[in-house]
Amino acid sequence: MSVAYFDWAIGCEGVTPAEKLVLLAIANRANDDGSCWPSQARIVEDIKTLSPDKVKKAFSQLAKLGVISFFK
Repeated sequence: MSVAYFDWAIGCEGVTPAEKLVLLAIANRANDDGSCWPSQARIVEDIKTLSPDKVKKAFSQLAKLGVISFFK
């Protein structure tokens, strides 16, 4: 976990509570460069309180906002 990215995620504004929770789960898996590759299923398992559909929607919205990005 990168403490810097976790702190950044906590302070991130303009996101819903579900998006914030997903962002914190992603940040929890980030390395010092801010990179991580958890699947949406992994995030659902980590959070335990959001459905797969809500996590998928949060991923999509966070990407749309430019908060996270995907690389293929």
